[in-house]
Amino acid sequence: MRGRLGIATGLLLLLAACAEPKYRKELVVLQPDPDGKIGSVVVVDGSNQFVLDQSTTAAHRNPGGKTEAVAVASEDVRTIFASALSAKPLPPQNFRLNFVFNSDTLTEESKIAFEGVFEDIKRRPHYDVEVVGHTDTMGTAAYNAGLSLQRAERIKIDLMGRGLLGARIIATGRGEADPSVPTADEVDEPRNRRVEITVR
Repeated sequence: MRGRLGIATGLLLLLAACAEPKYRKELVVLQPDPDGKIGSVVVVDGSNQFVLDQSTTAAHRNPGGKTEAVAVASEDVRTIFASALSAKPLPPQNFRLNFVFNSDTLTEESKIAFEGVFEDIKRRPHYDVEVVGHTDTMGTAAYNAGLSLQRAERIKIDLMGRGLLGARIIATGRGEADPSVPTADEVDEPRNRRVEITVR
């Protein structure tokens, strides 16, 4: 089966010499991406052309060697592609935690949100974490550069305290240079007192 692919979004699963009795030889299945969006793929086999643009739609070769479009049940997809799906990396996740004024202490709301960061990392067999600290515009730029790094390092230490590897966590500070909410100088803006965390 020769495929001409035009995938806008979604997950394409391709299996050669499929062992599942219902589906012979090659099997191409279209799956939604993590956001539920579905793209499309064009499968070409000689003069036959199939457009797959619905979730779990597929093209496969039947016992007679002819390619045909079929619907594949979700449970069959999970069974046939179990090893491929388990190896698929989780998409990156972004988190934002806020701090009490002039400190590296998380707000009460962000203490709860921190647990979500840790739980997301725990689900990943391999992980890299980037923590970037920020401040509002109160105080000098030099002071805020140090405070933003202190906030990022605080989160790194807390994650390491949960058993995560420090070598997998990068902590940096941006000071007041990259506000979430642009303000004039010397403005107490709670939304800018934060760390931005990316987990991959």
